[in-house]
Amino acid sequence: MTRDEAIAYLDSHIGLGVKPGLERISAFLETMGNPHLDIPVVHITGTNGKTSTSRLITAILRSHGLSVGTFTSPHLEKIEERFTLDSVPLSVEDFLQAVSDVKVFADVFDGELTYFELTAAVAFTAFANAAVDVAVIEV
Repeated sequence: MTRDEAIAYLDSHIGLGVKPGLERISAFLETMGNPHLDIPVVHITGTNGKTSTSRLITAILRSHGLSVGTFTSPHLEKIEERFTLDSVPLSVEDFLQAVSDVKVFADVFDGELTYFELTAAVAFTAFANAAVDVAVIEV
């Protein structure tokens, strides 16, 4: 899979909009082997200031010697900006691996996943692949 193909795949789910509830993503992550359960997660929610809060928490965790995967949105220039490992955007290679890993399961999953659900699954997969100590997830 090329970077353009990976982006097109994710973008093809944008029109599905927002679907409240955790049932789909929970079932999907279970199908994938629950990669999110192997990593302690700090979830950031709210209306304003999520990215700033995520970056601050990431910096605090890193200052204590922990490796941190951080998932934020939106990206400004490149989609890899949404997924950082120790505050560095995911490499194209790691991004492609995570999208490919997720797509294998999404292609056989019984249900349509939204763009956010897929990108969250990509984040959990990338962070599990990198064996981070903790994940900071903006929702």
